Amino acid sequence: MIEIPIIYQDDYFIAVNKPAGVLSQSDLDGNESLIEYFFSIFKQKFHVLTRLDRPVSGCVLLARTPKSAGSMTSQVAGHKIEKDYLALVEQTPENPVGTIENYLWKRKNKAYISESKKGDPAITHYSLIGKSDRYFLLLLKPETGRFHQLRAHLAHIGCPIKGDVKYGARRSNKDRSIDLHAYRLTFNHPFTQERVEIISMPKNDAIWNALEPFWKLKLE
Repeated sequence: MIEIPIIYQDDYFIAVNKPAGVLSQSDLDGNESLIEYFFSIFKQKFHVLTRLDRPVSGCVLLARTPKSAGSMTSQVAGHKIEKDYLALVEQTPENPVGTIENYLWKRKNKAYISESKKGDPAITHYSLIGKSDRYFLLLLKPETGRFHQLRAHLAHIGCPIKGDVKYGARRSNKDRSIDLHAYRLTFNHPFTQERVEIISMPKNDAIWNALEPFWKLKLE
């Protein structure tokens, strides 16, 4: 597995910048995940607190002990960990700022919009913050954490994520990634009582680099 950078570390948690293509947790095929990778380094079992889909990159928070994991139960269950994402999309949204609110249900590893309140309520706030010659950069702030929520929501408003052919993108990325990046996590540290903000940089490629002035403004 490629090297996975640690971007935050204390006695209770670590946060890492997960590359696209790496599993957050083990799958039925036995592919190596963050858990196995960091077990090989620290010789201890970690617990995933903020999972990302395999083709998604960005910040993942891991607990170092069962006690640390348990201390975050209410924040995880209550969606109290604030998550900010960046997404490259193929079309500009009709409204530059808005909220997508509906119901999502899952079938065969894909999320669908429900017209009859089937499934679970899902809320995503978005804003258009930049553009390149061919793509548009969105800042996403989900209130809920449903399966494939951001991918399904952006497809629903006609803005599929670059590379996400499952949800309507024109073509896949060569590395099978999608251009969705979890760039900031914010949470209340249960042991120090401090407000912790963790930032992870998007991948180093031509499109993300061209849009750096836009997303860097949001890091300041």
